[in-house]
Amino acid sequence: MSEEGDIRRIRRPKGGADSEFQRKRASRPTVASPINGRGRNPNRPAGRSPAARGRSEGFSLVELLVATAITGMVLVSVCTLYAMARAQVKAARLTTVAAAVGEDILSELTEFPRPQVHRFLDTASTATSATWSSDQADPAYATTGAIAAAQYLEMLESWRSAVEESLPAGQVLLIAEPFENRPSGGDPGTSTFASARFVRLELTVSWSDAGRVRRVTYDRLKF
Repeated sequence: MSEEGDIRRIRRPKGGADSEFQRKRASRPTVASPINGRGRNPNRPAGRSPAARGRSEGFSLVELLVATAITGMVLVSVCTLYAMARAQVKAARLTTVAAAVGEDILSELTEFPRPQVHRFLDTASTATSATWSSDQADPAYATTGAIAAAQYLEMLESWRSAVEESLPAGQVLLIAEPFENRPSGGDPGTSTFASARFVRLELTVSWSDAGRVRRVTYDRLKF
């Protein structure tokens, strides 16, 4: 039988300092408590404090607020990066489309003989420049044959449709200028379509992207 069982069966006698109860009680080791200084049984496992029990049962309000704030900042950063990536992909795609439209227009222009460029733009041979834009009215072609005029108008309409259908608020601007290659230091003078040996073509394709106007420009010399 254990020592504690013996103690439970012993009743303290009414008198006598040398009784069996006093001797056994005095022989039991005690440990001072840090709270009230009273002795306790060292064989008894120590219990956890209320604060320790509270921490093991869940998170505090401060911990939850900090975790929520960190999660919110991470989500905002991820959403911002995602929006920026989508905008860059869209801008790159539109730039590629604009480049393709510009190359197609220049390829068709290179099929024209140099003396017909000013006629195609409905400009006199004595002019020093000619301009056409997709947002302006079609040329009248008063001095051009009916067959050529019909072909020119069909080509202009195909350019206008290509840029308007492929790009948001898309436009095409074509500028043709006579170009004369003169020696360095020589007088460039004034070149006309009739006198110049080259024609400089400048093609600009513009469109709207996220409230901004973007452009790609091509230069080409026609012999």
